[in-house]
Amino acid sequence: MQEYRDRITLFRHTGSLELRNVSLRDAGDFTVTVIPAGGAQQRGNCKLDVHERITGVVLIPSATDLLESNNPVTMSCSTAAGSGLSFLWLNGSSEIKAGGRVRITDGGSKLTLTRVIRYDQRPFRCHVFNVISNGTSEPVNLFISYGPENIRLTTSPSLEYHMEGSNINLSCSAGSRPPAVFLWFLNGGPLPASGPELRLRNALDSQSGSYRCEAFNNKTTKSKTRRSTVTILGMSPVSRVEVKTNATEMFEFSGPVHLSCSSTGTSPSFRWLNGSSEVTESERVQITGGGSKLTVLNVTRYDLGPFRCHVFNLISNGTSGPVVLSVHCESQINFLPSETHRLRSPGVTWSFWFAVPLFLVCPPWPPGDRMRWTDSSLRCLNSSHHEEPPPPKKKYITKNMTIVGMKTTSLQAGGVLKLLGHFVFALQCRGQRLIVTHCYLKKIMSSQGAVSGA
Repeated sequence: MQEYRDRITLFRHTGSLELRNVSLRDAGDFTVTVIPAGGAQQRGNCKLDVHERITGVVLIPSATDLLESNNPVTMSCSTAAGSGLSFLWLNGSSEIKAGGRVRITDGGSKLTLTRVIRYDQRPFRCHVFNVISNGTSEPVNLFISYGPENIRLTTSPSLEYHMEGSNINLSCSAGSRPPAVFLWFLNGGPLPASGPELRLRNALDSQSGSYRCEAFNNKTTKSKTRRSTVTILGMSPVSRVEVKTNATEMFEFSGPVHLSCSSTGTSPSFRWLNGSSEVTESERVQITGGGSKLTVLNVTRYDLGPFRCHVFNLISNGTSGPVVLSVHCESQINFLPSETHRLRSPGVTWSFWFAVPLFLVCPPWPPGDRMRWTDSSLRCLNSSHHEEPPPPKKKYITKNMTIVGMKTTSLQAGGVLKLLGHFVFALQCRGQRLIVTHCYLKKIMSSQGAVSGA
């Protein structure tokens, strides 16, 4: 055959055939017949597959600028050379398989998306291979327009009321490709501003109203809006909050204590706090003066504070510094029955020594705390005979204790002395002052005359 001339050699002694410069046309089934000398004829068959190396892989889309969910797209893959081709489609690094909105036809060389979505924007590639070679196309990117959607409008600072003269920023955002164009409206009327942010500098109360942001996509021709109300008030903020009181040191169940709250700012409202709890009116608590004055009629150990005054108006708030009350607690002490003595000698001055056995019960402070006693805080302060006693000759204190001291007084002849002195001792219990009252005279010694029991 002419096409095999100079390309073929037959080796008769072996039955071999050599074919040179093989081309795709040489592919097919070959038959060999062998007739040995004096023997029977023999026939054999073989198949020759010829493959061409793959070159020039190209991917061509029907369109690249598409609208989400509206437009289909078809991509065709071809090669400049190659035979026995197989095709693999890739989106990014992921293989694309037929199914749903994806169709693969023409032996795998065509890919059709019946509708595109935004996630199809990753690069598409076509990979072609045969038994001897392979090749991949250059990436093709689709531009898929969508939105606007998920529109948001935020105001900074995020306040229900804004002070006149403040700076206010309104920011609008939306998911959109290409990026949305933003338009602004106030109470339905257009504003000259454009872009995703609207800035109000030195805002006036006349700029209060309903702000509307409109996001528009010029590819999809769709738009979305969002509204926000901004209220600007011509009032001054709260500042310089201060509390004044008529007393900070009280005995328990005494009073009243007056606390007065003052501040600068327009239209203030007041709230009183004792620690972290709000103070409300009760039988012994009065709140007057529009809330700015707090009166505690009968002070108890639970009124230690710290008291604070919280002042607020529509645009701001402030809290005073703490005011702490020192409330002194009175202990109840039981003594032996009182004694009444009559003087035998008239017109004399007596010096009395006394020893008072005490059992002190210090109330927990605050409730639930453990007691702590100290022996360095006892001193005689006053007496019911209106005379300042001399310093005690000896003083000491324990839980069960005896107070020893001296008292001097003048009495008329025939006078009656009820030995129930009214001495006041100051004690310390866990850092708080404790008032001990009703200490009576137990033993009496006279420098002149004698005293007999009644």
